[in-house]
Amino acid sequence: MTTRDAHDPTEHASVLSRLRHRVGKDGRRESAAGRRNPDEAHGQRSQTAAERRSKRARRKAAAPLFFGKQMLLFGALVAAVLVLDLFFYIGVALIENDASLTGGAPNHLAREAGQELEKTDDGWEMPDNVQAALDERGCWCILIGYDGEVAWHTPNAPESALRTYNLGDTAVFTRYGYLDDYPSFIWQRDDGLLVTCYPKGSYYPFATLYIPDQLVTRIPLYLLLMVVMDAAVFFAAYVISKRRVLKSVGPVVESLDKLAKGQSVHVGARGDLREVGESINAASAVMRRKDEARKRWVSGVSHDIRTPLAISMGHAERIATGEGVPEEARKSAETILRQSARIRDLVADLNIASKLEYDMQPLDVQPCALSKTVRSVAADYLNDGLDEKYELEVDVAPEAEGVAAPLDERLVKRALRNLVDNAIRHNENGCRISFALQAQADSLKLTVSDDGCGISQASLAHLNHEAGGMPSASFDLDAEVNGPTPPPGFDQYGPDAPQEHRLVAPGDAPVPPPALTRTKDASFADDAKSVGGHDREAMAQSDIDQQKCSPTLTRTELGGFNEHGLGLSLVARIAAAHGGSVAFAGGPSEGFSATITLPLT
Repeated sequence: MTTRDAHDPTEHASVLSRLRHRVGKDGRRESAAGRRNPDEAHGQRSQTAAERRSKRARRKAAAPLFFGKQMLLFGALVAAVLVLDLFFYIGVALIENDASLTGGAPNHLAREAGQELEKTDDGWEMPDNVQAALDERGCWCILIGYDGEVAWHTPNAPESALRTYNLGDTAVFTRYGYLDDYPSFIWQRDDGLLVTCYPKGSYYPFATLYIPDQLVTRIPLYLLLMVVMDAAVFFAAYVISKRRVLKSVGPVVESLDKLAKGQSVHVGARGDLREVGESINAASAVMRRKDEARKRWVSGVSHDIRTPLAISMGHAERIATGEGVPEEARKSAETILRQSARIRDLVADLNIASKLEYDMQPLDVQPCALSKTVRSVAADYLNDGLDEKYELEVDVAPEAEGVAAPLDERLVKRALRNLVDNAIRHNENGCRISFALQAQADSLKLTVSDDGCGISQASLAHLNHEAGGMPSASFDLDAEVNGPTPPPGFDQYGPDAPQEHRLVAPGDAPVPPPALTRTKDASFADDAKSVGGHDREAMAQSDIDQQKCSPTLTRTELGGFNEHGLGLSLVARIAAAHGGSVAFAGGPSEGFSATITLPLT
């Protein structure tokens, strides 16, 4: 008997072949499903849900369904009104019938008089209670025999009624219910007809009915009451419908307000606004996914930049401080170190700006004396060995000394450092940097200014335009916001400005864009000189072009903070996070200043 070795390659090949065949046969579906992109599948599901909402909304808005539904609702409302009117009529009839019976209905009184009247040996006799009822209502009675003669009458019967009646007279007052204009009610007896007459105008005959004059006077009131009831029913239906709409619209409006603030929302709308609520939820989900992706991207990029940047800065610092390094290489290393530090600060600013934008960094607000914060920042620069060509001045008004405001001191210091670094970076020949703090009734105003080369009016207009549109912590969606007031000569930033502008030279000649030039001997540090993200030489060329051309600007030439650097953008965001604002001022060769206004409460 022979046995196969467990390590026989033939057996291994057979097993692998069977496994490969099974995987190829049974795993096709999983393989195909694995090749599908999860984002693509989610997008297809979202598109399918959107299509279903759209079809459902179109189906509800279709004319046959819409008008059919409205007709059914209107028919139900009319039926309810008719039922209400029917019950109202029955109630009025019962009330009036009870009133007639309580007060003695005319037919009932005529029958009682006809039955109670008796002939005795002494003549005719009417019971006292019946006679009292007749006297109370002012009625009188006559008994007309079959021969036409009046056999008996009450004492108050008029003389005109005491006559001989023929068959025609009897037929007339029996048919029309009037005897000599007196409403008459007939009761037939064995010995003749007992006619009971009421005062003139007390009853009005209607077909075979007699309507009391009190009821006739109340009929308009009943009709008015019925109309008021019907109107009340329609009004109640309108109010209920309006209330339902408002209850559905309220959460939708609230969700849209939150969505405008960048907050995630969920609307549980039902009825006619169900599709609107589902669309808002879908939009909120899309915005949330995009925000999450953007936050992950910023965090990932920042993390990926910091590690190689730290290595580069370490090598550059070792070269700059090393012995025996040529002077040219030392300067290059110092330039690399300086620009790497700038990149590091930009990455930090990017992280802070991203966290402020998405509310990822809650403010650590504490009562803080802004004067101490300003002096602390100035002292840090002086202690760190600020170049002698830069002068720092701190001017705190007496009324602002020691005034505490709710601040996140760490972020405020960051904003002040960005402004100082901006002044140092753009004024390599030196300048005077000043801090001026003033107190007002409900706010503190801190101005950081320099007397350096300044900024062009075009860049300044864009800075103020973007800073004015920065969402504030005290931003009120109910207020009408038209943006900041543009400076003179830059009306294109107003709320009524057209969407497209172009720079037009005299004679409508096209103007070429400013040339960005660089000399061969310019260092990398010289290349980095900019105000608001614009090259100094380009800005000077732009100023020359502005003297030759119309001051009208194009929106695509200057894009706001995106082209003015992240440092100033972060200053505006920090001010807005505290419920304040920032305003920029300056001009070519007139220096540059930023005024931060922070509320005291």
